[in-house]
Amino acid sequence: PDIDSYIQAIGAVNRLLGSVSTFSTHIDNPLERWRVVQEYGWSRLSPRQRRVLKEAAKSALEELRLVKPILSERFMEESSIVSRVVFPSSPVSRGRQIDYTASLLCRADSFTVSRLYIGMGEQRWKITGDGAMIPLSPRTEPFTHRGILPLPPTTGTGIQRIPVYLDFLLDGRRVELHHIESVALTEGYDVSLTFPEGKRLSGESISIDVVLRVRSDHRMQGRVEGTFMKELRCSPELPARFQLQEQQDVTTLPLTVSFGEDLPPGQYPFSLRVILDGTQVAFFEETLVKPIRWFHLGPLEGGATVLENGVSYQDDIFSEHGGPGGRAIEWREVPDGALDAQGAVLPSRLIGTPPRRCSVLYTVLSSPGRQKAVWGLSTRNLSSIWINGEPVLTGAVSPYGEKTGRIDIRKGINSVLLACCWDESPDRVLLSMSDESGLPVPGLSNEIDRIVEGYDRLASRSEHTEAESDGEDKPIEVTLTFDRPDAREVSVIGSFNNWEAGATPMQRGEDGLWSVRFFLPAGRYTYKFLVDGKIRIPDPGSSPREADGFGGENSILMVR
Repeated sequence: PDIDSYIQAIGAVNRLLGSVSTFSTHIDNPLERWRVVQEYGWSRLSPRQRRVLKEAAKSALEELRLVKPILSERFMEESSIVSRVVFPSSPVSRGRQIDYTASLLCRADSFTVSRLYIGMGEQRWKITGDGAMIPLSPRTEPFTHRGILPLPPTTGTGIQRIPVYLDFLLDGRRVELHHIESVALTEGYDVSLTFPEGKRLSGESISIDVVLRVRSDHRMQGRVEGTFMKELRCSPELPARFQLQEQQDVTTLPLTVSFGEDLPPGQYPFSLRVILDGTQVAFFEETLVKPIRWFHLGPLEGGATVLENGVSYQDDIFSEHGGPGGRAIEWREVPDGALDAQGAVLPSRLIGTPPRRCSVLYTVLSSPGRQKAVWGLSTRNLSSIWINGEPVLTGAVSPYGEKTGRIDIRKGINSVLLACCWDESPDRVLLSMSDESGLPVPGLSNEIDRIVEGYDRLASRSEHTEAESDGEDKPIEVTLTFDRPDAREVSVIGSFNNWEAGATPMQRGEDGLWSVRFFLPAGRYTYKFLVDGKIRIPDPGSSPREADGFGGENSILMVR
């Protein structure tokens, strides 16, 4: 995590890359080969040996280029500064420029960043001016920039992994943070996946639409192929054949994914490919999520005590507990509106944003037998976890960011209790439970309405109110609507979700009207609608606006 050591390591890799690149270039050029090898020695090599040497040089270059993202990932896992670069989730036509979102955030300490660039290969583009200074600290919002990048002309179609990096001065020291991001490129075809009900697996089924925006002068034969995990059933069965009618601008192919009520919580990756007249025109790799269902208790005072003894709150989930100011609080089920697109719990939608408070989450998992499992926690809150009453993570040693561990799940009921505390405001809390490969644990059930005795008593509490909070920070229900029938997907991005694409997805009604319902504490917020992962539009139904700093406008949301 030492910045100076990391800078030295990246510098050493850059010098090696320069040397190997020079060697590879010269050895391919007969007029320059003498600079790196002796001609006499070269002449004694067989054609096969010469080819192996050239290929080894190129292979070394590729491997060295992968070292920098690995170093960056390890550095960001353990340091306080983190960068992200996000490419569009929807396919992009090859040869076109692509949108990107770059962000910098600080999990601890405070830094000042200047001269920020984004780069690919030998090229880089300026994000901030020479004199612009970016303050970063845990108390400030992440710095976010949206721009456009040209792709190398040799980039092919399909899922492409693109090396990209952020280059900046950090308190006067030059730092490079490297990433490898994926983007789906198509050859002149505009094909996308939309999720009208989002990507969370709830109820009995969800819909996926394959949308082709292709205008052809003749009828085309097509098919959709793909692979889903065995727990999911796709209708129609794949491969599914279809016809693209001539002179038709948009063709929508609806898919329905159904699943059983005992579907284990976790991530369910799938892939789809679209083929027209024998040519693959699109390929998608996506993930559906079955969130963990939780009960929550909060807000609570006494951070150290909650982190040390939080497990005691599960002894009787039907009792009242003492909250701030002596107010009685009770366990309630976490509503869907308090989950983000990945299934993470958003404490701010449950108890608002009171500083120096805690919240406790509790759930149960039923297993048909003893199994090995891996738990993972992603949050910036200080957290403790108990599984079956035994501590697996304690707040005293829990780092900010992500943490994982291995456990033995026993046959029958397993309890999970998670306590989290914060100083300024709460961060999202995402706890996952998976097997060694990152997939859902087979047979694991989280149907708390059937597992927890007396569930009806807890559910009746949630019917009275879905948000309980501390004083003036009580969350207030907010509903936003957006009339855009031709959109493939729409989400709300704003100051309340760190402008994160997909954090607040909207759902499309049968009339084409998009809507979303969630909770926010009273206050002033700015926001936009993100359409198809690219277009950012102020709310046409809201007149208060302000400049966004990039030549456009943000809508203003006043929550009272």
